[in-house]
Amino acid sequence: MQDTGQKQVKEEVQYAIRQLLERFWITRADDEELYFLIEDNEMDIKSFFRDTFRYRLIITHELAKLEKIPVKTYNWMGNKEVKGQYSFKQQRDFVFFFCLLAFIEGKGRDDQFSLQNICEAIQAYYPQSEAREPVIITWKEGSGYKNRLSLIRVVKYALKMKLMIEVDQSIEDFAGDGEHDVLFERTPYVSQFLRPFKDIYALENYDDFKASLAELNAAHVDGKHRFYRRLFLEPVVYHGELSEEEQEYVKRYYPAIENNISKFTGYEFERYKQSYLLVKTKMVMGEAVHPAENMLSNLVVRFAGYLLEHQQDYTFSFTNTVELSNHEIERIAALLKERDGKQWSKSFKEMSSEQLRIQVTDYLLNWNFADRLDDKTIRIKEGIFRVVGTYTEASKEESKA
Repeated sequence: MQDTGQKQVKEEVQYAIRQLLERFWITRADDEELYFLIEDNEMDIKSFFRDTFRYRLIITHELAKLEKIPVKTYNWMGNKEVKGQYSFKQQRDFVFFFCLLAFIEGKGRDDQFSLQNICEAIQAYYPQSEAREPVIITWKEGSGYKNRLSLIRVVKYALKMKLMIEVDQSIEDFAGDGEHDVLFERTPYVSQFLRPFKDIYALENYDDFKASLAELNAAHVDGKHRFYRRLFLEPVVYHGELSEEEQEYVKRYYPAIENNISKFTGYEFERYKQSYLLVKTKMVMGEAVHPAENMLSNLVVRFAGYLLEHQQDYTFSFTNTVELSNHEIERIAALLKERDGKQWSKSFKEMSSEQLRIQVTDYLLNWNFADRLDDKTIRIKEGIFRVVGTYTEASKEESKA
């Protein structure tokens, strides 16, 4: 759907499209009004996502889900959050989670099972060691405590995603008692959590799976669809990281892209010398945006402002990138702390320069504002300079009061 005229899509339909893009799924039980809004406008919404992204919109009796497929994967795409905090902390958490999925997918709708059933299933499904020997999962002595904490994190995420519900007792008590049991119930959402794959049992190893997935993701997808996928799933899209086909599409159809985005989503499409990004004109509580109203985001905005203020001290490339060492980032962080620390939150005031550097660097990498070149160096990219800032004299006076 390149451009279907100037007539604007109804605001409520734009809202439905934005919610499908932002959320993993919309369940009828939790958001009935939005669910029926999507169902009532199913043909138009499906057409937009099919023609623009080659995305599939799934609508069942229980939920609506847009099957979003990235062109390029990033570490942050695997982040699992519970109550605004990253839930999974170790590789083991992800392994436990997929063992849990395998277990509950084999259950029928509304089937009940216990925490001890889950523990037994994880032992059964857990991958073998490199020597092809079973890995023994301990829940009590030795490493049992860490394993219990890991499973608690996994179960909390599964509960948050409504893959199952607690019927009796609480998972929290498992931390202090390896024999504690909890009764759970499977929900109807489980069958729609993972993408379906044909002939998955014919794949012999992980490389076969990756090749099959790449082939599936590329089917009937061209430069237009890849560009839209990147634009809506990645924080910033850089011109130099696009394929020739994608670059040619943007060059030829820029006005149509701008119109299409405004018409169907209400977002604003911005194009700079080396980058493209979307700007939201309306904020929704809980959305991940930059800049955000938190201390780390403020620090990054201030960090970007410092680089621009002192750009004569750095060597910028023709694509507006600049390489910074860990030492230089720590130096800037210490300087900003000295200048602006009175406006900072207590936790950031107490951080060392190294801790601040780690916080800032992780943020930059997650938002595609930087690339890591090696353990000691990152490359700052143009996207960070879209929003820069400094503390006003008025705010500094307020902090003294």
